[in-house]
Amino acid sequence: LEIGCHDGSKSFALANFGAKQVIGSDISEYYINERVGETVNKKSSSKQNTFLELLREKIKKSGENNNLLHNSSKVSFIEDDISQSKLQRGSFDIIFSFEVLEHLVNPESAFIQMARILKPGGYATHEYNPFFSLIGGHSLCTLDFLWGHARLNQKDFLRYIQKMRPREVEITKNFYEKCLNRMTLSDLKRY
Repeated sequence: LEIGCHDGSKSFALANFGAKQVIGSDISEYYINERVGETVNKKSSSKQNTFLELLREKIKKSGENNNLLHNSSKVSFIEDDISQSKLQRGSFDIIFSFEVLEHLVNPESAFIQMARILKPGGYATHEYNPFFSLIGGHSLCTLDFLWGHARLNQKDFLRYIQKMRPREVEITKNFYEKCLNRMTLSDLKRY
């Protein structure tokens, strides 16, 4: 299971490396929250899921046409929030993600769910970009000075964005508040 698979390229790559089956999961809500003026509802979720399906199909076709992808039939995609996963207990040998943990709304619940859906002896492996690292406010929240996203409290962060990047206020605020958690390495170890 790949959590936060976006375009599915890593899921397709795992199938190429011999995985018997790969499931890529993601949630449309995350991408909707990244955009200005959109709210999460059935229509916006459906639109986002259609976009992701088309993007994944494009990646698949490109890989097949260029002889880079040989096992795409082993890959499927689902909408699933790992923090509230509906996936069956003990159904995965491996769970992985790349720069997803820092975006989980409820990381503790996500780790509980990962433990639940892993088979006994299974592995979970993640590439993690914690908020409190040098680029942990990556994307819209990386400021123009080192560690700015971590050095400023929320009020000062938003004031900085309003003054220095006024055209980005709404989208940056949305990303800062809804798309990044503040999980520390201590929290991660505890979970």
